[in-house]
Amino acid sequence: MVTQSLSFRHAQKKRESSLEVSYLMENDTLIQMIRIHYLSQSEILYKIYVKNKKRGLQDSISGIAKAHLDYDPEIDEDLDGTAYPAIEFDDERRDYIYIRIEAIKRNKIQINANDSLFSKYPLYCPFSSQSILFKSKLKKK
Repeated sequence: MVTQSLSFRHAQKKRESSLEVSYLMENDTLIQMIRIHYLSQSEILYKIYVKNKKRGLQDSISGIAKAHLDYDPEIDEDLDGTAYPAIEFDDERRDYIYIRIEAIKRNKIQINANDSLFSKYPLYCPFSSQSILFKSKLKKK
């Protein structure tokens, strides 16, 4: 009886940790990362990190965003111009932060944000995607 309880707890913890996903984009100037924790199918907790490597600046923003799953999916384009469906999550507490996650495999993400409202350094550390962010295999610290 005790063994079953422990294995159930272990499986539950494993499932909970798999609900957190990181996405990353890096170029010669910027590192953009977003961590997403799925609270449900239609609600996520997010944290966006941006670092400007050349200027030594960094910024972050976090919140809860909701998807309207009853709406049609959005259509985004990959780097090679291939269209793919995406589910849009929006932070209702802030004006104009939208996180679009690839609907099928959830390997890609794009962020639209009003950087001038939310970033300390909007020209140097934008929250809006500068390219597509791809699922990362970074380990949690």
